[in-house]
Amino acid sequence: MKVLVTGGTGFLGRHLARRLVNGGDVVRVLVRPSSAKDARGHTINALRSVGSEVVTGDLEDEPSLRYAVEGVEAICHCAAHMQTRSPWSKFEEVTVRGTERLLKAAFHERVGRFLHVSSLGIYGADGNETVTEESPFNDSDGNRGYYTRSKIESERLVWGYYRNHNLAITVIRPGILYGPGKSPFVARFSLPIGPKLRIAVGRAQQRLPLAFVENVTEGIYLALHSNQAIGKAYNLVDEAIFQKEYLTLLRRVDPNKACTILLSPTPFYPVLSLFEKLCRWTGMTPPFSCYQFKRALASILYDTSRAREELEWFPRVGLMEGLIKVRASIESEIGFQAKQTRAG
Repeated sequence: MKVLVTGGTGFLGRHLARRLVNGGDVVRVLVRPSSAKDARGHTINALRSVGSEVVTGDLEDEPSLRYAVEGVEAICHCAAHMQTRSPWSKFEEVTVRGTERLLKAAFHERVGRFLHVSSLGIYGADGNETVTEESPFNDSDGNRGYYTRSKIESERLVWGYYRNHNLAITVIRPGILYGPGKSPFVARFSLPIGPKLRIAVGRAQQRLPLAFVENVTEGIYLALHSNQAIGKAYNLVDEAIFQKEYLTLLRRVDPNKACTILLSPTPFYPVLSLFEKLCRWTGMTPPFSCYQFKRALASILYDTSRAREELEWFPRVGLMEGLIKVRASIESEIGFQAKQTRAG
């Protein structure tokens, strides 16, 4: 199968391209023209080295998308705007309208499959509950962040093309991604205090929906090659370890890692509420709302039984093994940089 991957220089996209190539697919990766000129240039070389075709284009440029999808049989749409401090207009133009342009191009070129990578953030859950793929979307328009809002709106567009244009759609909603090439996740809200100490805000018994990147790419690969996955959404979460247990495990894997002090979020609510009111009173947009703070710290269990039963998916890489791989990749990168420095 010939597959177009958007967001190929991103963390998930580059791992996915490698998995698809290893599975026998012919992969074309869409990258922005600027990506070849910045620090991700080496990522593009790595994509080519594993056998991916690299084409330049932009979600904001419809003609380039038409060119990118020409001749492909499937699309894995991983790209989205990620810079949280950007205005809504940027999220709307890149993530929402960009998804719409890509859907139009896919429909025009008669692409057989369209797999859309969404987010667990689209759900409206905010307490101790179990979430399935049929749980309702977050409808708190004035409270949710721009990223979440853009993912909800773009996913609605995707389902619209499934219902109204018979485009073969599959949606993947992965957990908190971690893996080689990315600094290990610590907590939803954390701040380093020197090299040996970190402060984090969270609850000891908060579930963390972690997902090792190779487990997620395996789920995407299985869904892309399954006719049963058409018209379905899948939660992909490895396990829901508690925050305190996770911090302990991080220290076991890397004893030299900064010690993390976990603070209860309760005292922060009145301060955040006052700050949010002051921001709105002065015409500023707060970096995040009290609602977003509460939502980020909610302890939610995400049901993955649909992926396990229909795709026969399961997390092949466990949490301990995954964290060891992350540490090894960081040490390898440090060694490579030191070697380059000596050579220079």
